[in-house]
Amino acid sequence: MADTYFYLKTEKYTTWLRESSGSDDMRKDEARSVVKIVQCLEQAEGSWLWYREIGRRTKMQHTTVSRLILKYLGQFVDIQTTEPFKAKMVKLKPGVDTKAVVRYLAIQEKLGKL
Repeated sequence: MADTYFYLKTEKYTTWLRESSGSDDMRKDEARSVVKIVQCLEQAEGSWLWYREIGRRTKMQHTTVSRLILKYLGQFVDIQTTEPFKAKMVKLKPGVDTKAVVRYLAIQEKLGKL
């Protein structure tokens, strides 16, 4: 079976990612959602946001935001839990931008193909 690819274009960076054939691979809609989350965190300019606020700004469910951050963005974000409410706050680590995340996802997909 031949691999199929999709074109992921953001404002600053474009790349080709492999279409998912298994459950561990990234789907096209997940890739776009991850880019939306990263752009939202970039616009926050280093301030802490909680999952529900990211969900409001990106028009996604907060559970989807949580799942995608934990699955794909773990090394790109700092996560802090507030004590009385147990709400998780997220911000981008310094030096991380959309281009770096998209490049990482593209390389990860290419390595998964081997």
